[in-house]
Amino acid sequence: MTKIKKTHSFGLVETDRDYVISYYLGSFRDGDHLKSLVDKVTGESTTWKSITIDQLEVDLLLIGKSKSDELIFTLNSEQLERMTPAQIQVLSKKLKTPIDQNKPLLIFLYSKVRV
Repeated sequence: MTKIKKTHSFGLVETDRDYVISYYLGSFRDGDHLKSLVDKVTGESTTWKSITIDQLEVDLLLIGKSKSDELIFTLNSEQLERMTPAQIQVLSKKLKTPIDQNKPLLIFLYSKVRV
């Protein structure tokens, strides 16, 4: 029998072109925080769990938006706590800013960029 995962803890941000949905799929102990980008016109969607920065998987949490198509994300602080100093150095170098686990880093992305 197939186990059905429940979806909960939704967040929704609307841009001029898209809906960006952030949600948790599964139980709190064994689940995934997912993001979906849904085109308003075509209904096509792209869903992702994390992004890759210099061969390092990074979980971004959707915070909101600032301009019409500009989305604001931050790095998952729980994931940062589990990273090694070498991994944090890789991120800092690639993002060209020091990363401090105690200070949130905001990342601005345009929804026009397709994942």
